[in-house]
Amino acid sequence: MEDQENIVSEPAVKYKRVSAMEYLAAERLAEEKHEYFEGEVIVMQGASIEHEDIVSNLVREIGNGLKGKSCRIRASNLRTASPFFKSYTYPDATIVCGEAQLADDNFDVLQNPTIIFEVVSKSSEGVDYVRKWMYYRQIPLLKEYVLVNSFEKMQVDIYRRNADNTWTFQSHNHPDEFLRLDSVDIEISLKDIYENVTFRPLQEETGII
Repeated sequence: MEDQENIVSEPAVKYKRVSAMEYLAAERLAEEKHEYFEGEVIVMQGASIEHEDIVSNLVREIGNGLKGKSCRIRASNLRTASPFFKSYTYPDATIVCGEAQLADDNFDVLQNPTIIFEVVSKSSEGVDYVRKWMYYRQIPLLKEYVLVNSFEKMQVDIYRRNADNTWTFQSHNHPDEFLRLDSVDIEISLKDIYENVTFRPLQEETGII
């Protein structure tokens, strides 16, 4: 993945197509994080202060709500795989209920998230709502997928899996509203999710997420 001739000039740097095994072998030695989508490897960009504050708020508030339960929330350093290892991503946070199922002997690839959180930037919006969602909903034990806007306005969207394996979508955009996480029986206010977050004027090609 280090061959410079294979890099093309796009907002997120892309490399030549590689196998999942090649990706993992290189990723475990890499100094920066990359995500993988069926042969395509994409370097992850740096995060904005708004992005980091939202992740911190989510982990703090939800972590407190999970005390005494058999579920844990973890931030973005743990890779998550879709079925048949077609994708490897670093969600901004995940909740796992029960024992984490980790792939191979390295124990660094999660296979059974209960809830996935993505904090959405302008540059990642299409990937988070379309590409990642396509892979995430294939994960059998995933119950809820939460997307939090970090660049434009207060907005939290959630997809919930129904008993018949269809999904229901709900959107929240007011500070007095609550995000309900049915699978772990927790509510968190949008006011708490966006605590100390101030939206700045958008700038093109900032190079951060």
